[in-house]
Amino acid sequence: MEGLAVNQHLIKELSRLKRQCTNYSDKRMSFTYAKAIKSLEETRVPIRSGDDARALKGIGEFIGGKIDEILEDLTHDQENQNPNGCWNLQDWLASLQLQQYASAFTASGYDTLTVCRELSEFDLEAIGIPPHKPGHRRALLLASKALNNQPTPAVRSSGPTSKLPVQTKTTQDPPKLNVKLPSISNLGSQSL
Repeated sequence: MEGLAVNQHLIKELSRLKRQCTNYSDKRMSFTYAKAIKSLEETRVPIRSGDDARALKGIGEFIGGKIDEILEDLTHDQENQNPNGCWNLQDWLASLQLQQYASAFTASGYDTLTVCRELSEFDLEAIGIPPHKPGHRRALLLASKALNNQPTPAVRSSGPTSKLPVQTKTTQDPPKLNVKLPSISNLGSQSL
């Protein structure tokens, strides 16, 4: 992605973040995102970093940092595509055997793996994943975390036989407390 297409991608991602703030009643952050979006819409200079964005009116440290994250994710997604470009939303959903939701994701603006790295219950509701399908919702949330936590994609485009990494819990002994409790026989003689 080059030139002003990057700016359009930034506007789209910041708009998604703004919607999340609006839905969580965070008016201050929603306003901050709105100012940044307006500045990006008005500029004709391609933004290549958070520092470039900070030079624009209405974009400070926080939004500049978000822009750096978005650009890093975009670069990561582009580096992890195979030459045919088939590491995409449709392949990811197919690998989860949930390809029936592809049009709902796309229609709701969740059309890249960058966006899908941070799915929440709220996002699933906005996309239209039915609450009476908890298995589908859980699979999408776990796969989203796997995308977010992996330096390379957790699922390749090899189709429905791909497996996500399974998280295992490690058990630890509880910490030993060095507390001396009174014996039961001593409790009976004490007044409460």
